Amino acid sequence: MGSLIKNEFIKLAKKKSIIIILVIFLLYIIFTNFMIKYVEKFINYDFRTDEEYIEFVKEQLEEINPKEDPYNYISYKTDLDFYNLYTKYDKDSWQAYIIDRDFREYINNVNLYKYGTAVDKQEIQENPEEEYNIQLQKLNKSDWQVYVKDEIVILNEQLSEIKGQYDELKDFNNNLETKELQELAAQIKTLETKRDLLQFRIDNSIPYGRNFLNDAISTIENSSNLDYDYDYNKSKGLNLKKNKDVKNASNLRGTLMDIYSGYFIFILVFIAMVAGTIVSSEFEKGTIKMLLVKPYKRWKILLSKYIVSLIMMLFILLFTVVFHTIIGGIIQGFDSLSIPVVEYNFSTNSLVTYNIFHYVLIITLSKLPMFILLTTIAFTISTISTNSAVSIII
Repeated sequence: MGSLIKNEFIKLAKKKSIIIILVIFLLYIIFTNFMIKYVEKFINYDFRTDEEYIEFVKEQLEEINPKEDPYNYISYKTDLDFYNLYTKYDKDSWQAYIIDRDFREYINNVNLYKYGTAVDKQEIQENPEEEYNIQLQKLNKSDWQVYVKDEIVILNEQLSEIKGQYDELKDFNNNLETKELQELAAQIKTLETKRDLLQFRIDNSIPYGRNFLNDAISTIENSSNLDYDYDYNKSKGLNLKKNKDVKNASNLRGTLMDIYSGYFIFILVFIAMVAGTIVSSEFEKGTIKMLLVKPYKRWKILLSKYIVSLIMMLFILLFTVVFHTIIGGIIQGFDSLSIPVVEYNFSTNSLVTYNIFHYVLIITLSKLPMFILLTTIAFTISTISTNSAVSIII
């Protein structure tokens, strides 16, 4: 059996098609890593600062009569006013973040009150320009903590109201498992988590803006609205206090986390070329007769070829991880490999961390049954059809 397996490896090593696909794969890995490193230079389009669209908006505003077509006029006017305000600040600043998050509604209400119908004004009731000016003053103070403290005050007021409803309902209902009480309890927990996160933001000087710590807080805040029992206290330290960008996918670590998705087509082609031709090529070349006259049973010959197919399948997986890591490290840098992978553990209701290579091993083991199945199917078709082209196509 050992000599049969050795002979199969020698045959594969001499196959030009195998060498060619590996070279192409290697070039594709290089290309992919260059694209990951420099792709942001080509995708920095921001619709909020699209000057061509704003020129179009200005033309439309000159042509549209707000009395005849108020809603289109309001829509374009809101886009223009938002653009003028948003571009006053750096796009990575906390002001730009707040403007993007809150101010479109303020601006739309101001324009709706100015140019809308009587019904629109009646629905708004109070002039929204006063609220808009208050928010502008807060922006001009250049203190992001003003927004946070105001939000904490609002959340405390909401909490006080909902807790009052909860206590009142609880006093009149001995069954604490009622749907209404459960819903109120969930609302209380969500609001408390949001308030704690805002306080955490202040305590650790984490401003709003385009930064991963802000994204991490937003992720935890959004998770608090889910049905499962999210343990904020266990999770916040993992992706905030370590001060590492665990969400960034545009680096070596990020691509390793999803490595088999990016290179799946090459892995599939390699498996098809090896397992899908390892038997059929013997028939096409006529070497099957020489193989059968040797003192080996047929099942041993087939088993040796199948074992080689599985080993080559493992080889291409290892080839993918090793060369992507080496080439990616040279092009993008190895520093991101020190950042842990953070995932949610549904058993403990908290976030857990993995070393990147531990995580890749877990992903590999989880996908191994699929690759073994693909290899087995390719090998089976190669054995039955005795035609390499048919085997690879199928």
